[in-house]
Amino acid sequence: MDDLVEEETETSVQKKKTQKSAAEDVFRQTKTGTSSALFYDKDLPEDLSVGGSVGGMKVLQIVHEPAVNQYAVIALTLLSASEWVGVPSANAQENSGTAQQLSDECAEAGEVGWHIPTRAEAQQIRQLCSDELLESERYLCDDGAFTFARDSKSVSKAGTKKRYALRLVLEARFVMPQP
Repeated sequence: MDDLVEEETETSVQKKKTQKSAAEDVFRQTKTGTSSALFYDKDLPEDLSVGGSVGGMKVLQIVHEPAVNQYAVIALTLLSASEWVGVPSANAQENSGTAQQLSDECAEAGEVGWHIPTRAEAQQIRQLCSDELLESERYLCDDGAFTFARDSKSVSKAGTKKRYALRLVLEARFVMPQP
């Protein structure tokens, strides 16, 4: 019986080492200058789709990446469930670093690496979430120096005095054993 327990422990340790190795390989292969959250063996919803949600966060994009060490890798771009209002832009005369500080300190769903949406991500947010999630008039994007609106395709330079809303995005990768 002791041999069986020892064998199970070795298998468990080996699995953790393999997951760590796969995570390091995935992170090296997919790092694009921003942090990426890595999730292991988490159950994704069977009906996972762009516009759907994972843990209360809206799915903006799904990319099936090449397998690494027999692990399937699915990259998701997620929109935070949290919204901040009254945030000065990066062009503001005072507190111009507030949006960046919020993204640096955000740990929604226990994950770090959240960032201010790029212009392309802002376009995805506007298309997928216009009525249901975007309650404010204008949102910060592009390092907090520009804004987008739920009812407009244009991206405008943010003002120096006006305050805006902020929703953050996260690049997350789910690493799972292949079936």
